[in-house]
Amino acid sequence: MVEPVNCKAISNLHFMGQFNEDKFQKDETFADDPISYINGKFQNTEKMAKYLPNVCAALLKNDENARNIAALIDYAAKNNMPSDFIMDLLADPKLNPLITEELKAKDVEIPTFKSQKEAIENSKTGDIFLLAENDFISIKTQNDEIAPLKITPKTYKKLFPPVIGKVTTQNLASDCYLLGVLNAMMNNPKGKAKILSMFEEKNGNIYLNYENGNLEHEFKDGNLPDNTDYLRLANAPLGIKMVEYAYGDELEEKSLRYGEKETLSHANSMLPPYYPKYLKVADYLRDKNGSIGNFMQTIGLKDIEKCNLMTPNGQKKLVDSFYDLNGFEDKIFVAASNQTPTKLKNGTITKPNHAYVIEPYTEDKRIKFRLYNSSNSAFYSDINLIDIINSFSRIYIGKITS
Repeated sequence: MVEPVNCKAISNLHFMGQFNEDKFQKDETFADDPISYINGKFQNTEKMAKYLPNVCAALLKNDENARNIAALIDYAAKNNMPSDFIMDLLADPKLNPLITEELKAKDVEIPTFKSQKEAIENSKTGDIFLLAENDFISIKTQNDEIAPLKITPKTYKKLFPPVIGKVTTQNLASDCYLLGVLNAMMNNPKGKAKILSMFEEKNGNIYLNYENGNLEHEFKDGNLPDNTDYLRLANAPLGIKMVEYAYGDELEEKSLRYGEKETLSHANSMLPPYYPKYLKVADYLRDKNGSIGNFMQTIGLKDIEKCNLMTPNGQKKLVDSFYDLNGFEDKIFVAASNQTPTKLKNGTITKPNHAYVIEPYTEDKRIKFRLYNSSNSAFYSDINLIDIINSFSRIYIGKITS
């Protein structure tokens, strides 16, 4: 059971899990007994205790974002999602807009359109749909652009199911840099299309190929191998797990090609005694060598720039890219934090030597920035440019191409 935390009352409102309806009612509430409320939703709540004050603070506002977060908690409990998605909340958590959109969707089925013209007119950037007489799905990458994929609607929903497919949290691996890139890609329509284009469905199996990889990764019957060490993969949809798993094998193949060989006994001897041992060399290599730039290059991002924010030139490169008149829609920004924790203006304290996603967006004709912790793709916080420059040692920019 979770230890009690000091949470203020939340207006005696209990969320019943449906949008666009008045489903709030007075009864036993999160405010009256927050621990019982959370324990009633999840079985594995012990590790959530220190994050509950942030949840309370968000729900206390009783605004649309509070309702969105309550809806995600309710959805997670009903769909057997782990409580980990609540972990690593930022100081002022807001729900990822993509999750909010999917929670509110009345129809989660993949639509079918008669033609590309109908698909373009009746979908928005990032939407998945089926064109009539096609077996495989397509994705809208820009206003008038469609990218065909090589997986069926059934397989897409298996790899990236509704809502669940938008939530990735870090497990017991040192894979924050890898997850930073993946989270940034999945938040970007062109990036999402690039990730999905790696998958191909043939004869009941799923195959994954990196643009700059050396292997074709086969997942028989569309599943991870029986000997998979799930502690070393993110708590994530199956598609993200497959991308992670395959990257470890790519790194192992590369090390063998260059005559380097790492033994499990040596790798495990480097771990603290309380830490779970590695079962595969590939998992160790992914933890050890999963750098931001290397992974960006493997999946095929172009014009990769490393901006050293300790230098004026690095800061200028970043600002120029943020405010590029040609837009930033085809770029991702993944940042590595300073070696010491930094407190941002909004109250967020960054973790040292950790990866974060910075997402520029436009609102009221102004460029603003969202900050995602790579350990948790569910929540973001607003951040300003000064805090970006002061809180991170380097930022990698990758351009997404078709």
